[in-house]
Amino acid sequence: MSTLTQPWRKQKYSPLFIRIGGEKAVQQLVSDFYQIMETDENVRELRDIHSPDLTDAEHKLFLFLVGWLGGPPLFSDKYGHPRLRQRHLGFKIDTNMVTQWLYCMNKALRSSAIGHQDQDTIYQALSQLAHHMTNHHLPSSTNSEA
Repeated sequence: MSTLTQPWRKQKYSPLFIRIGGEKAVQQLVSDFYQIMETDENVRELRDIHSPDLTDAEHKLFLFLVGWLGGPPLFSDKYGHPRLRQRHLGFKIDTNMVTQWLYCMNKALRSSAIGHQDQDTIYQALSQLAHHMTNHHLPSSTNSEA
């Protein structure tokens, strides 16, 4: 008897993860995300803070998003707790970087087969997470007329 026919051994994943298409959909989303980052001139600064070879970054984002979206905890199983802010301290993440990252993710989501309502849900949650990652604040532009 295979594991798939033994109901007591089935993994329970979030309805969102199942509805969007599971790991296959996440892999496509991540692939599209990095393709946009690689080719869209609007995000050149974001691309420039990454290594020339995006393979490792793409793989890690895939692992993270699978678990974050309610699938198996692939990232945690391999690397431990994500500790996203700590892992990104070496990068200057300001509102401009967050905006560029979200731009890529929004384009990737909008081109995906994921339903519009789920796209919005995922984007809103990722937007909160991305803003939480900010570790550098741009100086405010003040007009100091004396």
